Amino acid sequence: MISNAQMDRQRLLDLNRVEHDFLRRTVDALTDAQRVEPGVIGQWSPKDILAHVVFWEQRFLSWVRQSEAGEPVERPAEGYTWDDLDRLNASNYEANRDRSYTDVLAEFERSFHEFNSTLGMLPEAALFTPGYYPFTREYPLWQQAAANGYEHYREHALEIRRWAGGA
Repeated sequence: MISNAQMDRQRLLDLNRVEHDFLRRTVDALTDAQRVEPGVIGQWSPKDILAHVVFWEQRFLSWVRQSEAGEPVERPAEGYTWDDLDRLNASNYEANRDRSYTDVLAEFERSFHEFNSTLGMLPEAALFTPGYYPFTREYPLWQQAAANGYEHYREHALEIRRWAGGA
């Protein structure tokens, strides 16, 4: 775990980029059939995991946008609590399961660009001041960004590699 003193904007952006690329290379190494084959996590395929990552990047960005607009933030999503995480993830899976790999991959790349670009443009205080946004409570935003960014990418890349027999 990286401490607050060890993190700066460039390190956050670099870690996101490195781990996003690791996840992308992991999926790129699979065959076309493996990319859509269920079983990595329950019935999720690697394609479904990419859609899941996009979902959480976009949740994070919506929390930031709502906070910037002075709107209340319902986390993890409206009508859900953290105890409902499995149900929320299942709902996202159902919404995306029939999408093509090509479509999901394009959104994965677009979403990452938006995610990292947003982090690159936020004021330093927004990233590193604990509680700057009410939804972060006593933590700095960069920790939420790590959980929905580089830590999330690595977690799922390693799961896919284990599933495919490569780790």
